[in-house]
Amino acid sequence: MACEYVMGWVCVFYGLGARNPEVLVHGEYGQRPVHGCHYEVTVREGEEPGRVIATIRASDPDSNPIRYSLRGDTKKHFTIDKDSGELRTVQSLDREENSTYTMEVIAVDGKNSSLSVTAVVTVHILDVNDNSPVLVGDYSWKYLCTPRWEEQAVVLASRDSDGPQHGGRLNFSLRSDATVRRNWKLTPINDTHTNLSLNTPHLPPDVYMIPFTISDSSSPPGAPSSTCQ
Repeated sequence: MACEYVMGWVCVFYGLGARNPEVLVHGEYGQRPVHGCHYEVTVREGEEPGRVIATIRASDPDSNPIRYSLRGDTKKHFTIDKDSGELRTVQSLDREENSTYTMEVIAVDGKNSSLSVTAVVTVHILDVNDNSPVLVGDYSWKYLCTPRWEEQAVVLASRDSDGPQHGGRLNFSLRSDATVRRNWKLTPINDTHTNLSLNTPHLPPDVYMIPFTISDSSSPPGAPSSTCQ
């Protein structure tokens, strides 16, 4: 069987509603601005780069300027404004490539570089339904016997690169064609596998093209489905 595919910062900040989440960092005269902390930010995958995802503002009673820098962002996915502390994405992020990014933000006293503080930032990438399910395996050598043998079936396998929220159970369905539905049937085995079998006692020996669709469990389905035959 051939397959054709037509195919901000707050101390634990998870919301997407706030446009510029902030944390204000205070210190004492002649001391480091603040002790380190761990902050979390959520970004939706595929968003256009350049959006401010967090703003870091450190302050000191003696009004010395603060300079910000990043450490640990080896692939340069993010940038921080050295004066304003605005943290931005530099490129579109793909959750299937990496679901979390961890880096350090260093705030340095502009008049005394020996005074600095480091905070850890973890950016979580929120999954969106941007991948179609795919048929897995080579079925060109599979066959069914006619007249029909009871319980004989071809097991079809599929996968979806999206997370469980959008991938989840994958649904196989025959095309809305009376002849196809009369001759064939699909019976789910589990979330990713289904049985293809004859739905009629007899078909003439031949090679048959059986069009069917694989869709994910999103409601309504978001990513394009895969159409196979």
